[in-house]
Amino acid sequence: MFAFSSPVSAGRRNGPNKYLFLAAIFSLGFAGAYYLANILISQKAIDAATTVSILPGNTVLQVRQLKAINGTQLLSDARPAIVLIFSLRCVFCQRAISTFWPKLVIQLKQAGIPCCAIASDHGAASERLLRANGIELPVASCRVIGNVPAVVIIDKDGIILARWAGVAASSATHGDEIIQKAIKVCAHHDNMEHKNGV
Repeated sequence: MFAFSSPVSAGRRNGPNKYLFLAAIFSLGFAGAYYLANILISQKAIDAATTVSILPGNTVLQVRQLKAINGTQLLSDARPAIVLIFSLRCVFCQRAISTFWPKLVIQLKQAGIPCCAIASDHGAASERLLRANGIELPVASCRVIGNVPAVVIIDKDGIILARWAGVAASSATHGDEIIQKAIKVCAHHDNMEHKNGV
């Protein structure tokens, strides 16, 4: 004989399955929300509201409003400065950090030129990489548009005066050019400030 189920009995058997299905959907949704929240929290060090563009057509680098990952002002000095921009995922950046930039930073500090770094990755890991290679600089994290690594000279208002990107920013070939340009820009600024009695 064939056994037929009434709609009522079928509904009773499917009822628990329906609730289990709904519970699974709810759990997945909750897990997804929790995962997303953790991502957002883990990226707290990255100032997502700020995007730094080093594209050739961009003439201003607004970095003076950025905070370093330790909470201090990234650039407290109102003089022209050099900004080193990099990413942990960039091979040329790693080469620059391990070979050229340590010497560059030493020369900049000896010349009294303000210098800072911007990473497109989590600040703590980026700062550790710099320190591991002897580079002691304030580091900020934000979104970066353009080729990295990059070495950028800005004036006190953030106007880009010179930039080197890609291979040019990772090779000592341009080291003297960068240093001389930075010294010239800072000397001109200091002379203007002195003439204006500031």
